[in-house]
This record gives sequence, structure tokens and C-alpha cells, in this order.
Amino acid sequence: MKLTLSWLKDHLDATASLAEIVDTLTRIGLEVEAIEDPGAKYNGFVIARVIEAVQHPNADRLRVCMVDAGGAPVQVVCGAPNARTGMKSVFSPVGTYIPGKKITLAKGIIRGVESNGMLCSPAELELSDDHDGIIDLPDDSPVGAPYARWAGLDDPVIDINLTPNRPDATGVAGIARDLAAAGLGALKTRAPKPVAGGFDCPVGVSLDFTPADAHLCPAFALRLVRELESAGLSCRFDGAAEKVRGNCGNLIAHLDGTREGVTPLLLCAHMDTVVPGEDPLSPYARAGAGDGAA
Repeated sequence: MKLTLSWLKDHLDATASLAEIVDTLTRIGLEVEAIEDPGAKYNGFVIARVIEAVQHPNADRLRVCMVDAGGAPVQVVCGAPNARTGMKSVFSPVGTYIPGKKITLAKGIIRGVESNGMLCSPAELELSDDHDGIIDLPDDSPVGAPYARWAGLDDPVIDINLTPNRPDATGVAGIARDLAAAGLGALKTRAPKPVAGGFDCPVGVSLDFTPADAHLCPAFALRLVRELESAGLSCRFDGAAEKVRGNCGNLIAHLDGTREGVTPLLLCAHMDTVVPGEDPLSPYARAGAGDGAA
């Protein structure tokens, strides 16, 4: 079970440090296997503004950029087609390790012009496979700020080794409840908001148990969800969870913090780990359920 520290604190009002939380989890039987620091690989990357972007004198597809990264202007040779004067992007100075290229950046001479750093694409930061241009940040992004902190990529990930007898801890709310019971903060009880149905569910359900086995499933409810969309579900490289469509922005941002990406199928499949409640939830594909489900 993986969860981020910020996700846990959505359900737990606590001032305890990460170390105190980890120690308490282990003490109450939720062994922490690992703690990941996703922001570590972004050390040195900062938000920068392109003061000027002019054509390289010796190369048609290169630009010479003067970059403000919070200090003295830095000259960078950039091959991205979207590099332009006034934009904000992610800058890596000389000496930064570039995770997407597996290299440590050095000062260079590119077609006769000195380059003292790099303006980065999402692929170079391993945020996506997009290498067609450099990251284009909003105009209000703070120049000189560490990119990982601003983008929410420095959120520690806690990996818990669940045992079969702890299904209650397969959701973040359950883990928060145990920590609160152990005296580590107060549980934030959030009442779910009801969502009114907009159409009759066309899928029928029958529970085909023998009378002797009927007690095994005393209740079963089904609801059909339509029009799941993939566009805009994951926009980590913009560092903008608020840009995620709909009311699932926080959920998707949290899932993105513990996984490499989210698709509609994965989003549905993991709802049962993030929706607070006592009863298990299981998603089914509409096409597979047919007109009736047994």
C-alpha cells in the first residue's frame, strides 16, 4: 500500500514528523517497507524566466537564451521549438544530474556558443515521454523557486507492507483512523457528498445464492458511471493539480504521486482504496457485465 504524506494528512490532523508517523505505523502493526523521496532527483532544478531568446548565429534550429533563474542571467543554448522570450520553464544549472538522460550537466560549447545549463523538457525530468519542447510553466510561477516543491513533486511516499489480516488498512482513511487511535493526531471525518443519478441504471443484478449461503452477501448495490474521459487526467509536469478536470483533481494528484500515471481504468480500479467507507467497492466494465450480472 503506497500513500503520500500529504494524502495521509488529508485524513489526519497531525503535526507529527514523517519519522514519528513511520515509527507509529510500525508500532501498530503496519510495517513501513520503504520511504521514497521523489523530489530527490529534482535537486537543483528551479523555475526560470527566459529574458531573451534569439536565433543561434550558426544553427537554424537552435536559440541562444538568456535565463533568469533567481540570480545573475545565464546563457543557455536551446533546441526546443517553443523556447521564446518571456516564457517560464524549468532550468538546470551546470552540475545538475538529468534523470531522463542519465548524465550530469556540464558547461558546453554548442556550435561555437557557450551554454551554461539547460531548459528542460518533461522527458528529461522523467515526467512524461514528451520531448518535443521545454516545459512551459504558468506566468505566475515564482522565478528561482525549487521546481519540485512548487510542482508538488517532493511529497514523501510511504510504502506499507500490508498483511492479509489488515484489509481495513487498504485505504488511506483506515490508516489515518489507526494513527488517530494510537494518539497521533485527530481523524478528519469527511461526510461523502451525495451525487444524484441522472438516468436509470440499465444493468440488472441478481444474487444467485442458495438459501444456506444468502448470509454471505446481505447487500449489493450497483451504479453505472458513464463518460469517463482520459484527457487531462494527469498533468504532473505542469505542476498544476488544479488544472485536472472535474472534482477528482486531488485524488488523481495523490495517485500520480504514488504511481507513474493514471488512466480511467486505473482510476476506477483504485477507487476502493481511496473512497472512505466500510463496504468494499469493485468496478466492472459495462461491456463485460452485459444486460444482467450474476
